[in-house]
Amino acid sequence: MASHTNNVAGLVLAGGQSKRMGRHKALVEVGGLPLLARACDLVKSAGGSVAVSVREEGPVAELAVSLGVTVVFDLPGSPAAALCGIVAGLLWAKSVGAGSMLTIPCDVPLLPADLPGRLIAAVVDAPCAAARTSRGVEPLCAIWRTEAIAVLQEECRAERQAPLHEILRKMQAAFVDCADPANFLNINTPQDVMLAEALMRDRGVAGGS
Repeated sequence: MASHTNNVAGLVLAGGQSKRMGRHKALVEVGGLPLLARACDLVKSAGGSVAVSVREEGPVAELAVSLGVTVVFDLPGSPAAALCGIVAGLLWAKSVGAGSMLTIPCDVPLLPADLPGRLIAAVVDAPCAAARTSRGVEPLCAIWRTEAIAVLQEECRAERQAPLHEILRKMQAAFVDCADPANFLNINTPQDVMLAEALMRDRGVAGGS
């Protein structure tokens, strides 16, 4: 089973529309770094190839290139949903020889540094694994074996696309329990940026401006 975790690729999900922020969240700085750069640094810690999932060409793709990572575009005709971005990412991960692919969203800057390693360990005995807190499953903070592509493609093509947390349970995912829900603070507004930076300062995290 351990061979499935060899050569873990990493995918940062950055295809959202960011309507409440007023500009793309991936470009917003938190603690002096763009959210996309923070997310890329975290997935790079897994040691494999790294890509950023985007809907189309634009400033987010340009930033990804400047960070030295691959850009993966959503498949033509796919709905604007994280699941289809994950499918495109898995096709890329398989093409670079990865046995599994870590996913994190670009807009969660407080994720613990040990999360990638814990997810990688959890997927040894399961087709996929995701983080979970007292608030519930965090389905975008997950890891997927590349052999799950066919199942996820079917879900992506379904007339009613099931939520990711339902898909994870249907696939009998493993779950990594995380003690502090605040680590999964999602940045949607300028107020969220201020809250994240305040939490960084409280925790003595470098970059909490």
